Amino acid sequence: MQEMINSVHVKSCPPYDDSGAKIKNCKKVNFIYGANGSGKTTISEYLRTYSTNPDRFRFCEIDWKSNGPLPIYVYNRQFRKLNFIREEGIPGVFTLGEDAIEDKLEIEQLKEELARKEEKHNKTKESIQNKRAEKEAIEKEFKEHAWQQILKRHESDFSNAFEGFRSNKNRFIDELERRTKNPKGELVGRTKLLERSSALFKRKPIKVDKLYEISEKSLENVERIIGDSIWRQVIVGSDDVDIAKLIKKLDNSSWVHKGMEYLEEDSSVCPFCQKKTIDQLFRDELNKFFNQEYVEKLDYMKSKKAELVNLVDIIINKLRTNLEKTDACDIAELNKETYNALIGKIEAQFESINNKIKDKIMVPENKISFPELLETLNEINELTSTFNVRIEQNNNLVKEFNKEYTKLVDDVWCYCIKETESLIKEYEKAIDSTNKALDGMEKSKKKASDEIEKLKRDIVQKSNNLTSVQPAVNQINNTLVAYGFTNFRIEPYSEVPGEQQNKYRIVREDGTEATHTLSEGEATFITFLYFMQLTKGATDKESVNEKKIIVLDDPISSLDSNVLYLVSAMVKKLAKEIKSGDSDVEQLFIFTHNVYFHKEASFINVRTTEDKDVNFWIVRKNNGVSKIQSYDKVNPISSTYELLWKELREDKDISVVSMQNIMRRIIENYFKIMGQKPDDYILSKFETQEEKIVCESLLYWINDGSHTIYDDLHIDQYTDISDIFKNVFKQIFEKTNHLEHYKMMMGYQE
Repeated sequence: MQEMINSVHVKSCPPYDDSGAKIKNCKKVNFIYGANGSGKTTISEYLRTYSTNPDRFRFCEIDWKSNGPLPIYVYNRQFRKLNFIREEGIPGVFTLGEDAIEDKLEIEQLKEELARKEEKHNKTKESIQNKRAEKEAIEKEFKEHAWQQILKRHESDFSNAFEGFRSNKNRFIDELERRTKNPKGELVGRTKLLERSSALFKRKPIKVDKLYEISEKSLENVERIIGDSIWRQVIVGSDDVDIAKLIKKLDNSSWVHKGMEYLEEDSSVCPFCQKKTIDQLFRDELNKFFNQEYVEKLDYMKSKKAELVNLVDIIINKLRTNLEKTDACDIAELNKETYNALIGKIEAQFESINNKIKDKIMVPENKISFPELLETLNEINELTSTFNVRIEQNNNLVKEFNKEYTKLVDDVWCYCIKETESLIKEYEKAIDSTNKALDGMEKSKKKASDEIEKLKRDIVQKSNNLTSVQPAVNQINNTLVAYGFTNFRIEPYSEVPGEQQNKYRIVREDGTEATHTLSEGEATFITFLYFMQLTKGATDKESVNEKKIIVLDDPISSLDSNVLYLVSAMVKKLAKEIKSGDSDVEQLFIFTHNVYFHKEASFINVRTTEDKDVNFWIVRKNNGVSKIQSYDKVNPISSTYELLWKELREDKDISVVSMQNIMRRIIENYFKIMGQKPDDYILSKFETQEEKIVCESLLYWINDGSHTIYDDLHIDQYTDISDIFKNVFKQIFEKTNHLEHYKMMMGYQE
């Protein structure tokens, strides 16, 4: 994967507003066309100062492909100012010498090996990115499933166990992974967890007094009283008196005994018949019949009755108090219906017993029994005891609430993890496999990185023996001479005598310094030649072979047409080397306002209009705000000038007059608007009279409106021309040293 810029976003820096403009989907070679003042230099300045991140461009950004970022070399007005208008000399450009062929070949082999290693390294990086994306997808899927199957499923019942995680999936997953790796708690059934949850999660428990339970002693006392043999005895008077036979016969001893209560001590009147039948003898007989034993037994029954009444009243009152306690207690539901029913049953049974005892006292000779009360008291005691167990559990929780709370949280997580065990294990298996793959890739990447660094060191070490500023000097000076710049040259020098020459200076033929006396065109041209040497090297030895990005911002400003096509050819050659991978330059950005330069530099051939490695943009300013429009691989600069040439190439059914008109308009625009040699000079280059006449007709014919074709953009269709006009037309370009332009526009293949 090539290291280069993917997109450039400029914003909040005039003429770009806060939304800005973007050059996106950048290719190896990128052409950006725009009129002067449209905002091209703003972009090139941002690229030039990218590494220093100035405040002016703090909102702008670059999206890099692969490793990035790379050094960005920018040619614009600021470059000339910083490098050529200086007293301390121009930084020398170190490049590889041409003589040490074997060493250069070895360096090339090392660079090829480096390219292979970097390609492998980049592929590994891409594989790592893909594997990480795969891992993220696995994690995302697991996160969603775990969130739904654990937290969402159980949060209504065990919300406190998930406190702090219910609104954050990432924190929840982190906690789940922590507890899976370091499990706590014990596996408890859901029902038990819900019981503990109601005590611990629903509220903080408070100490509660136990409910009243009938004591063992009270139960024994009840059992003793109701089990007393007195209730089963037939209590009657003495048999040793005469009256006894009658009383027994009538079976009315209790009636007689009751009547004695109404017998007045000194009266002889019977309380029943009201006749004077009572004498002292009768009194004595009655008293003997109802002897001391009889009276004591009656008194004994009365005392037991009173004791039982008191005991049962206390029990019932305390049992009813329990109901008040349970109303204020939020531990668990006491079955009040059963409880109340049992109390009612006790009261009914006690009332029955009480009545039986009353009857027994009234009729002592009757036998009574009442065993059912004790059973009911035991039954209600069991119910109360069960509830007291819960109270005791609650009170134990109060003593160690924090400990029990934490234990419940641990147990809930333990239960949830066990319940989703298959989901977790499947996730762990997938993640483990992915991590192992990533680990292997990272090791491969590290190994490749180490090998790349070693190769780079080897290249630098070998290059140090060959690098020099002289090759760049030679190429610059040879180009100057070839294009008529003979009154100045560039030469290397050293600020410290005896040390390696690492600076340049511009001098005249007599050796005097010429930096400040160059014309605008001369200074522009030599600056551009110097910059083009930078594309092959660097201003320090260590960076000679480093990869870089080149930005050219209107390189033909202030140049005449002759030099314009040289610059175009150099740019075209650089673009070709970048696309083929034969250069340390990884990417090229060309900004221009000149249609002809744009046409020359972007020309591929007549039959090919698109290149997968080239993209085009146009920068336009409207109401003071610049925007960038992308044209992808389609060159948007198709001028009327280009379309005129297209007519000549296609050569279809065109009249001589139309053919003359086309040729005249081409010459008019190319030579006169571009500022070429005088017409007389061109005419003098032709020998035959016929050729001169044809040439003269092409040069001197001027059509109104012909100057307006400079930036017109349309599409048309065209035709043919006679041989003599074709020949003279071609010779005009040939004799003015512009045959290459003619060949390019006519589509000649080398």
